[in-house]
Amino acid sequence: MEGRGEAKRAGVLDGRERTVVYALVALVLVAIAAASLILVPRGSGTLQSCRNIVMRQNRDSCLSYLASETKNVSVCRYVSPASSDYCYASVARLTENASVCTMISGQNETYDCVFGIANATGAYATCSYLGGSQKAYCIEHLAESLGNVTACSTLNSSDAQICSSAIYFDRASSGDNATYCALVSNTTDQNITASILALSGAFAGPSGNMTLGLALGGAGYLQNGGNGFAVRDLCYMEVATALKSPAECARISNATLLSACNQSAYGGAVANFTGNGTLPSSFCSQYVGQNVSSCNNIISITEAISTKNASYCADINYTLSRYQCYAAMARAYNSTSYCGYISNSSANQECVQNINYNVTQ
Repeated sequence: MEGRGEAKRAGVLDGRERTVVYALVALVLVAIAAASLILVPRGSGTLQSCRNIVMRQNRDSCLSYLASETKNVSVCRYVSPASSDYCYASVARLTENASVCTMISGQNETYDCVFGIANATGAYATCSYLGGSQKAYCIEHLAESLGNVTACSTLNSSDAQICSSAIYFDRASSGDNATYCALVSNTTDQNITASILALSGAFAGPSGNMTLGLALGGAGYLQNGGNGFAVRDLCYMEVATALKSPAECARISNATLLSACNQSAYGGAVANFTGNGTLPSSFCSQYVGQNVSSCNNIISITEAISTKNASYCADINYTLSRYQCYAAMARAYNSTSYCGYISNSSANQECVQNINYNVTQ
C-alpha cells in the first residue's frame, strides 16, 4: 500500500484521474482557441474559418470569395488547383494587376485575364505579360478594339498588316464606307485573310456580322478550298452587300466575287452576266472537284434572288447552302414566307427572327 501511495505522489495517475485531467486540458485548449479568434486579425480568422471547411467545393468558394473581398492574392494559394485559376483571375481583374494573371495555369484563361485588364486600362504594355504569338495577338486585339492603327506599327510586318487591315475593315463595315477598304491588305494568303476576318469580326456568326457570310454563301467555300479572295475585295463585298450598291461591287477585282456581289441578296441585283439574267453554263468549269458544286451553289442562290424563284434553292444539294438560299430570299424580299421552306426548326426560327428583328449586320 505504501508503495502505491508513493507512486501516486510521484505522478502516476489512475484511469479516473487521467480522465479528469484530459477534460481539463480540453477545456484549456478550447479557451485558447477562442482567445485566438479574438486576438488575431479579422482577416486571418476568416481565412482559417474557410480552411476549416471540410467540403472542398465549399472551401474553395469561401476562399475565392475572401480573396476577392480582400483583394489579397495570397489567399488563392489555399484554393485547390481545380479552382485556383478562377481565384487568381478574380483578384487580377479587381486589382487590375496583370502579373497575377501569370499565376493562372490555363493558357487561354491567362490570355483572357491579361487582355481583359489591357482592354479595361487601354495599356498596351499589359500585353507584355504574354509571350510569343499571344502577346502580338493581344496588341492586335486591343488596337482593333480601340481603333488605334498607330499601335499596329509596333508589331512585325505580318502582324502589323493583320492589325491595321482588321481595323480598316471594321471601319468600312461599321460605317458602310468603302473608302477604308482601299486601306485593307490586298493579300490572298488564306492564313492572313482568316486572321484579318477573325480579328475584325467579319464572320462573327448569325448574331454578329451576317451580311458578308450570307452574301458569300458557297463562295466562302471556294476561298477555303484554295481559290483565295483578296481581303480588300471581301471588304468591298461587305460594304456593297450592306448598301445594296452595284457601284461598290464594281470595285471588286475578282470575277467570281464580283458576280456573287452583283447578284447576291444584298448586292445591286444586277443579274446581267450574259445580258438576260442568267450565268453561262460553263462558268463553273474553271473549278475542280467540290469547288464546282460550291460554284453552282452560288449561281443557284443568285438566280433565286434575281428571279424571285425559290425552286433554284431547292436544287441545291448541300443542306446548309440550301437554307442560306431561302434565308437570303427572305431577307431580300423582307418576307418570312421563304423561311417556311427551311425544314430544320432552329434554322427556320433564326430565319424568322432575322426578318422580324430586321438584323442587317
